[in-house]
Amino acid sequence: MACPAPSGVVCVRREVDTNGEGVLRPHRLARCATGRAGERRPRDDAEGDRVRDRQDGTSARDVVAARGPAGRCRLVKALGCVVVVGLLVVGGFLGLTAWLIARGDDQSDLTRRVTATAIDPRAVGTGSGSGHECAYAYRVDGQWYGYDSYFVNDRAWSPGDPVTVCVDPDDPRRHVVSMSAPCGQERISGNSVKEASPQEAPTS
Repeated sequence: MACPAPSGVVCVRREVDTNGEGVLRPHRLARCATGRAGERRPRDDAEGDRVRDRQDGTSARDVVAARGPAGRCRLVKALGCVVVVGLLVVGGFLGLTAWLIARGDDQSDLTRRVTATAIDPRAVGTGSGSGHECAYAYRVDGQWYGYDSYFVNDRAWSPGDPVTVCVDPDDPRRHVVSMSAPCGQERISGNSVKEASPQEAPTS
């Protein structure tokens, strides 16, 4: 069988130029090869590509590079997909972390309500964000516990009003400030559980 006419497909072949450096040169290939009985037989595209790779050292990477913008476009799209997936994973992780922080911890073991003493309250902020910042101390079973700094909005508390906290009877250092919400709920306060330090009785 006669060899079919060249397919007209332009491929590349690695050659050595006059400076001894490897270069890629385009050339036309006839997709055929010699059969067992000396006949010429057609060769499919995939087989032809493999044979050409072995014969002239042209790799699939060379072919992609020689295709120019089309090959680079596919590469950019693949990298773009990787970046998008990465951003989705990171965004999901950050969102879950923020949700856990906002949700806070279980406060159902803070069942005992005690009255605390506000220490040195001072006005801070302006407008709707105005309030007071103060230290406070409370006593459980004869032992005083203190917390250094707490902010409360003017709409919830004013100097002279009592400060109440819900504490853990088994570990009185653990507490949350609660002006009105019942103790022992899973969410007594929007703030996380705080840990006070044992101290002497406040002097003011």
